[in-house]
Parts: sequence; structure tokens; C-alpha cells
Amino acid sequence: MKTNKQNAGAQMPTRFTYYADAGHAWLEVPYSALLTLNLHHQITGFSYRQNDMVYLEEDYDAVLFVKAYLSYIGKKENDYEAFRAICSQIHDGNYSQIRNYRHYHTPAGASHKIEST
Repeated sequence: MKTNKQNAGAQMPTRFTYYADAGHAWLEVPYSALLTLNLHHQITGFSYRQNDMVYLEEDYDAVLFVKAYLSYIGKKENDYEAFRAICSQIHDGNYSQIRNYRHYHTPAGASHKIEST
């Protein structure tokens, strides 16, 4: 996957947080990372956004990000162990506050397509 490394001008994070509650989980990433990896237009409405942070739902959006991120840092896109090594996990009990954030909206003029795996 090619990325636009000139995009956003922000540093790519080197650590991530994975939040979970009793029913679902989300990977917290800065919106600037989505811009750098050119993924901002591919994120679904099942993810959430709070200010400059995006909480990628675990089933599609987080997987999409992890693969692109691993490729960006020169790792194999399915090297999930490498990604787990830079993630911390927080369990929010039965109900995460993330569910109260705004759903992610694809930027105007962009569309996303979920590819079957």
C-alpha cells in the first residue's frame, strides 16, 4: 500500500491504546495518522471521533489501520505481534465512554468501500 508521507506534516505515533468494553473494542489513533496513511476516507461510521482522536472499531477499521501502519514502518502488514508490542490495553468495564463520542464521518467528497476478505 502506498502512503502519502508528505500529508499532514505530523509525526506518526509509535505507541497506541486499545480500548475494550464488554461488547466491543477500539484502537485510538490521531486523525493525522489517518491522513498520513491516506485512510481518512476509508474509515466507516462504526468508528468514533473525539477532537483530534479517532477510535477505530476493531472488526474492519482497526485492521485496515494496523496493516497500513505496519507497512509504513517497514514491517509485514500481517505482523500483528509487532503491533501488539506497541499497544497498551484498557478495559472499560461493561460500557466504554467511547460509545458516547460522535460517529466518524467520511470527509465530504470521499467514499469508502469495504472489501470482502
